[in-house]
Amino acid sequence: MVCLHGASWLAVSSIRRGCSRFMRRRVVLCAGIALLLSACSPDTSLLDDPNVFLPDDPGAATGDGGSSTRTSGAAPSCRMDTDCKGGERCTRGGCVTICETESDCSRDRFCEAGICRKRQCSANGDCRGGEKCAGGLCVSIGCTPDCSGRSCGSDGCKGFCGHCFDNTFCGPSLSCEVKRNCSDECAEDTSICVDVTAMRRCARGANGCTALGPPETCAAGMECQNNRCTPRDAPDFCVERECGPDGRGGVCGQCPKRMACNGDGRCVDACAGECRLGDQSCDGADRLRVCAGNADGCLIMKSEPCPPGTTCAGNQCVNNCTPESDGDICARLGRNCGPVTANDNCGASRTANCGNCNWMERTSSASPTVRAYPGMAYDSRRQRIVLFGGTNGMGGYFDDTLEWDGNNWTRRTPSASPTVRAYPGMVYDSQRQRMVLFGGRDDGVQFGDTWEWDGNNWMQRTPSASPSKRGGHSMAYDSRRQRVVLFGGRDGGVQFGDTWEWDGNNWMQRTPSASPSKRGDHAMAYDSRRQRVVLFGGYGNSDLGDTWEWDGDNWTLRTPLTSPSRRRDHAMAYDSRRQRIVLFGGWDGSGDYLADTWEWDGINWTLRTPSSSPSRRGRHAMAYDSQRQRVVLFGGHDGSNFLGDTWEWDGGP
Repeated sequence: MVCLHGASWLAVSSIRRGCSRFMRRRVVLCAGIALLLSACSPDTSLLDDPNVFLPDDPGAATGDGGSSTRTSGAAPSCRMDTDCKGGERCTRGGCVTICETESDCSRDRFCEAGICRKRQCSANGDCRGGEKCAGGLCVSIGCTPDCSGRSCGSDGCKGFCGHCFDNTFCGPSLSCEVKRNCSDECAEDTSICVDVTAMRRCARGANGCTALGPPETCAAGMECQNNRCTPRDAPDFCVERECGPDGRGGVCGQCPKRMACNGDGRCVDACAGECRLGDQSCDGADRLRVCAGNADGCLIMKSEPCPPGTTCAGNQCVNNCTPESDGDICARLGRNCGPVTANDNCGASRTANCGNCNWMERTSSASPTVRAYPGMAYDSRRQRIVLFGGTNGMGGYFDDTLEWDGNNWTRRTPSASPTVRAYPGMVYDSQRQRMVLFGGRDDGVQFGDTWEWDGNNWMQRTPSASPSKRGGHSMAYDSRRQRVVLFGGRDGGVQFGDTWEWDGNNWMQRTPSASPSKRGDHAMAYDSRRQRVVLFGGYGNSDLGDTWEWDGDNWTLRTPLTSPSRRRDHAMAYDSRRQRIVLFGGWDGSGDYLADTWEWDGINWTLRTPSSSPSRRGRHAMAYDSQRQRVVLFGGHDGSNFLGDTWEWDGGP
């Protein structure tokens, strides 16, 4: 017998492949060809080699700029990337073109998961009944690709979630994993007809390499067609179906979540009478019905037993015990005012009333002297309230620096310090961990200098640009944008309505399309939850009671249903635990000093009514101690006297 080699062998091997598609009456002829080929053992081994690469698109290498492939069963056209030309990779024995967009492929191919694949269709009319054209492939109507949690492998609709290149393979987790000493591979989860009666399956071994297994004989009444065992002469049921069996051992398509396949092969809504997540109710004394999803993605009520030692009451499982009182809960949590929500000793969520919240006066062995208009802010790194300057109204202006730790005031003695002044703007830059002070005035002399406090010394900064000299302005620190924001103020009788920002090196004037009117003696604080600087009141041509917010680009006038009365010389601070801006006191311009406490939640102002409170005053200073969760107030003026008392507000929960 003469064995065939080279081109002759390829021709005969093509005949052998054709035999796998012959009808049963041609089995004898195919068997004869197979016997002829089996005598040439050196060459026929290539056909049965489990490591032969099998490209996606059968056919000889095209050389047209698309995916170069080879005849199925022939020797692989490449074994590594260097066997291919530039812009191609060796994948499953064939050189394929790498692509990023459709334009990287030839006209009859499309880009999918990084490689050029042969286009099956350009429009729905190119596909058979029950299919549609999607991304160059004919897929069953109703099929929804799903690549969640995977980077390679099938998307369930004849497409791919990605391809693995170089020395990697698509692992069980559907992500690319490193192969271990693999040579040639076949496509995992595919099969190849050996003849009409049998096929070989491709599977991945423990070393991460794929190989064709031994021939498997199709079951009785089945034959190998299209590389799988299917019923003889089985009709294709997918012409008018979008789901369910196709009659050939496969399915016409998968229904999406919350849809089910009915008897007519159509996807219909599988959910009815849904509940809402979080719904629950008692199902007797010891069971709880909760709303949860089932395998179809529908929400249904499921009955579950309560844990041992509990019973169902009030639509929840609670311990069989005597609940503690509100007073016990407040004492356990160390709360002395306001409502507090917590689990009681029986595990049930309760809101306990701990009494009216109050301002609490604090006393210290050392305290700043009486004064008004000091600068004050909280150093979150060192957990200290820092106070600078102020005036006692008798020609006395201060340049002292004091710190409050929650128990005592401590006088600091830096080697350098700003000059004596009142009415400065002062905030803490949490990103640069510096206290920033700008301007102020000393008995009619206005300042326009910038200083920073690092906890040991004051350092004067000399920016190339700066706001003009002024006092009575207000400042707040925008922690999201890491900028100190300054608005308004006055120089003698001249009012300002400008907006400036300090980035740690220079002041930059902003020019928003909308802005508050010119004013001084207003108050500002930064709402970190809503990322807005909030401004209230002040004095322009008259006393003001408007609320404005700065988002970094523009000022917006807010119109709450309730609001504090018109005023100036009040103070504000942001309570970050309770996410409220707290305002206290001020002067209404008619000679009356105020002692009211208001809170802004971003929508409305709410008047609080504590049983104890600081006395009426204006020109005081406030800052929020985030470590102790207290708003701290110091000093001010009540119309007759300058004050030097310290108060704290916890506001409740």
